[in-house]
Amino acid sequence: MSAKKYLQPIECAHCGKEFQPKTGVQRFCSRECGYAYRRKGWKGYSTPIVCLQCGEEFNPGGPGSKFCSRVCQHAFKRKADWEGRAKDVACAHCGAAFRPRSATSKYCGVACQRAARRVPRLSTPPLKKRCPKCNRVRSASKFGRANTTPSGLQCWCKDCQTERRRLREYTHYQCAVCSKLFRRVKGGPKLEAERSQRCGTCAREAELAKHGGHSYNYNGSKHFAGKKLASWRHSARRRGYKWDLTREQLDAMFDEQAGVCALSGLRMIHKHKDLRFPSLDRIDPELGYEEGNVQFVCAIVNVMKSKLLEEDFVWLCAQIVQHRPDLLEEAA
Repeated sequence: MSAKKYLQPIECAHCGKEFQPKTGVQRFCSRECGYAYRRKGWKGYSTPIVCLQCGEEFNPGGPGSKFCSRVCQHAFKRKADWEGRAKDVACAHCGAAFRPRSATSKYCGVACQRAARRVPRLSTPPLKKRCPKCNRVRSASKFGRANTTPSGLQCWCKDCQTERRRLREYTHYQCAVCSKLFRRVKGGPKLEAERSQRCGTCAREAELAKHGGHSYNYNGSKHFAGKKLASWRHSARRRGYKWDLTREQLDAMFDEQAGVCALSGLRMIHKHKDLRFPSLDRIDPELGYEEGNVQFVCAIVNVMKSKLLEEDFVWLCAQIVQHRPDLLEEAA
């Protein structure tokens, strides 16, 4: 077929106006006619259909059109992805079942996430290492520790890092709240303009006052930090026990006990690694961590009780006191 036939005047597929095409595949006399034709609907698909996301009618642009816009298409995809993950899934690291918070959740907690992303260490740490800054081979004691490298050592030696800190340029400011002078590492003009004119102490106080005495990313409860709550939840699921407790339930239980151990009567102390730190104890070791089956006890009491029932634990303590009364006198 000759090319002259394609260059003959044809009618516009939208307005019907006769025009001279520039190519053999041109169907519209202008871009406006092309856009209007596509908005109206292609031939054979001009019947309005309903969008799967928002439910509004629209003219499809082709046989596979299901959404009125890309916004509805992406929203429907995210919703379908989340509904598929709304059930309990297995943790990608430890394999324990957990309920994901979003469609991209793969780990049951922060501990599993950090363990999965942790860089594998060498079986034998190196005795010497070359510093890329000063290009000297130095002993391992001249390098700081790092958890993100296979060798477990920092990239630069301590002397090079000290020299780098010494050569830093600082900019001095006057705090707009307390009028004290403070310094920060010098940055570019844009960074200097965006920085707040408050010292670290005043900035922290303003942040705590804004968020009710906690930092903006605080996810704990009234009596326990978010890291401790996550540790209890992760430990229960890792050992295969059901966790069905909320922060409000734990706070109410602690207030009901008035901060006193349920078995020993000692007042619990919120101090890390203290023997009287609050610990969750399961009354029936065969059941999980659910309301009515847990109580707060001192950490040392929970270690002693282990998987015993309360009756067995109290009987064992009574036998120890009956057999060794001298120890009770010495403790008194």
